[in-house]
Amino acid sequence: MNEALISLILSEVKGECNIPSSSTDSDAMLSSYIREGVQLLTNLESLIDFENDHLALALVKIYVQYRRNQQMNLFQERYAEEIIALQIRYIRA
Repeated sequence: MNEALISLILSEVKGECNIPSSSTDSDAMLSSYIREGVQLLTNLESLIDFENDHLALALVKIYVQYRRNQQMNLFQERYAEEIIALQIRYIRA
């Protein structure tokens, strides 16, 4: 995943989560969470088009929200079906 896309996702996450510039959540930390979310979704990162695949992008942004609240296991439980469906779709492609 390139830095431009990470910056775009970071901007969207900050807007959607109402994270102010004065927040203790730094851009570096949130960018790290984005990378974690991408890695969690698949080991085939280079095959997933996060710019155009709205499900993949949404899952990464949702992961960041759960990660900020240290609820990663809850994310995996609640979104297991979507994660598996995404992985299967890209494995078949």
